Amino acid sequence: MHGSREIIKQVLPKSSDTAFRWGYYNSPADPDRQSYTQVLEAFLQAGFHIE
Repeated sequence: MHGSREIIKQVLPKSSDTAFRWGYYNSPADPDRQSYTQVLEAFLQAGFHIE
């Protein structure tokens, strides 16, 4: 499990521009937003902490 935090930092958006491309700021009906939300929730449920 050591190093998992670094992997997550690579996966999560690093800036608002990147987050926008991920669909993070798109409408809730956007499929990209839905996918991102599911991934984020999976990380949180696994006990990861986002800095």
